[in-house]
Amino acid sequence: MTKFNKTLIYGSIALCSVSSCTKQLELKPVSSISTTSFWKTENDATGALYGMYTRFRNVTATYL
Repeated sequence: MTKFNKTLIYGSIALCSVSSCTKQLELKPVSSISTTSFWKTENDATGALYGMYTRFRNVTATYL
């Protein structure tokens, strides 16, 4: 390789390694389920019930 190609490759690697994406990393979650906010609506209870059924189905499928 020529000296120019090596310089171009190393420069590209250095440029990519020093750039950052902190804006994307600092996103807040769209929703958070905590003990203070979970059992407020019927949809919350339905979601919990579906989650329990899914876990129950996965556990029982391993024993058949």
